[in-house]
Amino acid sequence: MLITAHYSRGRILDAYMNEVYLGQQGGQAIHGFAAGSRYWFGRPLAALRPQEIALLVGLVRGPSYYDPRRYPERALQRRDLVLHEFHETGLITRPMLAYALAAPLGVTPVPRLPRDRFPAFMDLVRRQLQQDFSAQRLRAGALAVYTTLDPAAQLDAEDALDETLASFGPRGAALQGAVVVTDARTGAVRALVGGRDAGVPGFNRALDARRQIG
Repeated sequence: MLITAHYSRGRILDAYMNEVYLGQQGGQAIHGFAAGSRYWFGRPLAALRPQEIALLVGLVRGPSYYDPRRYPERALQRRDLVLHEFHETGLITRPMLAYALAAPLGVTPVPRLPRDRFPAFMDLVRRQLQQDFSAQRLRAGALAVYTTLDPAAQLDAEDALDETLASFGPRGAALQGAVVVTDARTGAVRALVGGRDAGVPGFNRALDARRQIG
């Protein structure tokens, strides 16, 4: 009751969708539909088909029990149940339901965590370390480095940039962009995207571009 008194239902739902637990990769928990989409399907949330969205929704009840890689039959049964609910509530048509029910689960193999998953953000971290510590101290190691990176916010920022550039159609193919997300209260950097190929190291537009932000 206190939450609904202070926040709209839409805002509460957005917060839930960004934080809900959808799986585990080693020691890293997968939180939020954006991260879940990347983890299970290797694609941004906006690119998912109805049957894939239904699978993510079905995972909310029990990501371990309905793990589609380990228990595909359970996951398929759960996904199909959600698809029928989509149809009953008018989210998809009967032909769409039939097509989705016939589709395979479509999950990708377990993705490997790259050594440098977020190169633009790690570029910022390296620069800060080089500014604060001598090269000798950095080579010596024994430093415990904690960052303010929010993986869910990072994935959302990457998706937002991809979708914005794609909205320009063919003209957007040559466009570039960058995103910086900060905590308004503390100034902490939560996400940083240096260009449209977020997972590829290169020119970091978020830090090095000379154009005015806007």
